[in-house]
Amino acid sequence: MATLTVAAAISTACTGSDSAGTAGRTSPPAPDLGTFLPANYRVVSSSSAALDGPSHSDDVILVSTGPGVTPDQPVDGGTTDVQVLSFDPVAKRWNVVFDAANKLVTSSLLAGADAAGPQPLLPQDKSMTHVIARPVQFTQGSPDLLIYGLDQSVNHPTGVLAVVAFDSGNPFIAYYEGQVGMSAPSVSGAPSAERVTITAPFSTAIDPACCPVRQFTQVIGVTGDTHTAPPALGVLEDDRPWLGAWYATLKPPSEPGPAIVAGLVSGSPASSALHVGDRLLGVADTNLPAGDTYQPAVVDELAAHHPGDRVTLHVERDGQQVDIPLTLAAHNSPAYRDDSLAPKPGVLGIGSVDAPSGMPPGALVSSVSAGTPAAQAGLAPGDDIIAAGPVTVRSTNDLIVALAGYGNIGIALTVRHPNGTTTPVTVTPQIRSPEDASSVNIAGL
Repeated sequence: MATLTVAAAISTACTGSDSAGTAGRTSPPAPDLGTFLPANYRVVSSSSAALDGPSHSDDVILVSTGPGVTPDQPVDGGTTDVQVLSFDPVAKRWNVVFDAANKLVTSSLLAGADAAGPQPLLPQDKSMTHVIARPVQFTQGSPDLLIYGLDQSVNHPTGVLAVVAFDSGNPFIAYYEGQVGMSAPSVSGAPSAERVTITAPFSTAIDPACCPVRQFTQVIGVTGDTHTAPPALGVLEDDRPWLGAWYATLKPPSEPGPAIVAGLVSGSPASSALHVGDRLLGVADTNLPAGDTYQPAVVDELAAHHPGDRVTLHVERDGQQVDIPLTLAAHNSPAYRDDSLAPKPGVLGIGSVDAPSGMPPGALVSSVSAGTPAAQAGLAPGDDIIAAGPVTVRSTNDLIVALAGYGNIGIALTVRHPNGTTTPVTVTPQIRSPEDASSVNIAGL
């Protein structure tokens, strides 16, 4: 969008035909922008907009850059801030009604972050570059403020996108998105029905900062009734495929290990095609070069596809390899569930080793800790666990992964005892403690 000086923007607003609510109004004096800037900041651009209704057609969007707001801790590379100024006709003065340096982003919006309390949209202690601030109008009425910035202070620069709505002078974040490597947004569509499109590297859930498979595209707009105030904003289109299964792997494995289905999402493509305990081996006719990630190939192979693609999964089920055709859905499907709802990994309270040569494959119990689920279930050293629920156990790694979805959930084990007898044992694994979390990973695909 072309940038206007404040004086030119205000002049333009008064020389054209008056819109409803502005007829007969006298333009306010141009603000002294320097009085609103943090120390040692300078103006990058300024433009006018009606962010809080036609009566506020002289709101000023102010973009500035500087060394950071803490004088003794300048930001390497500098940073950028966005403010909105609004004229109070009663007090006859300009006020700052929005500042992106203020703490407006709640922890609920910061997916995967451990932030304590609200955070700034554009943190002024980080190098925020490539900042864009412009009006965008999703429905008839007042435009919202679209803000984008690239956080250069991290190893993998993260794009931050927000839509700020103004309701009677009270700004709030109507939409927020953060993606590693996110591009600057593009705005398309007719006035009062605009959409925002972004692209970003598509990395899978196990290692989101590494080794993207491809770029993906996301379109943001009104997702519900356009007559609500304010209208709900969300993702209209997302070309990342979604299977609707949680899978478990060792994290990181010393060598490629199994990827076992640990849970299924109701209403997803996987829910009617896969079983808990299935081993995911690959996708037919999808051959990607091996990367330096720890995840099984099937994850990247699925990521290379798009919603609506018909794919054939190679699966090992009950010791037999089968091919399962299904149609992939999208990340913004109504049934989509994110990784925060993944099954909880479980632990029995045993030490185990792979069954030695000469014995049938299994996880051989080497020790049992007192008071643990294993002790309560009567497991003892020398027992060989050969199945856990629907999963055939051939090694200790198999057992760890098979228990991934059973924290605080009962599971039936098949145990071969030293005397050669085999019995079923029902046990309820404890949820794996955070100290053990590095040994198993549950992710969605």
